[in-house]
Amino acid sequence: MADQWTLADLEPEQLRLIDETEHELPGNVVLVFAPTRWGTVDETTIDAEGLHPVELAPDQLARLQEVERRVGGVAVAYRLDVTD
Repeated sequence: MADQWTLADLEPEQLRLIDETEHELPGNVVLVFAPTRWGTVDETTIDAEGLHPVELAPDQLARLQEVERRVGGVAVAYRLDVTD
């Protein structure tokens, strides 16, 4: 049973959907994760990249859940902290 996470391998059409979603939701990054036996992504990795989950309104959460259904992964909206 998979209990770890990795970034999902998405097709070009799915990547376009993610790009559209990033422009519709607060934050500026949407990542899609897939379960795996050997994880490559964890909370420490995400924090080290300056990514922070954003709080979504119910309609925004519904949009993200629709994206999950269409790409077959777990989608999370993040805010990327950009420093000079």
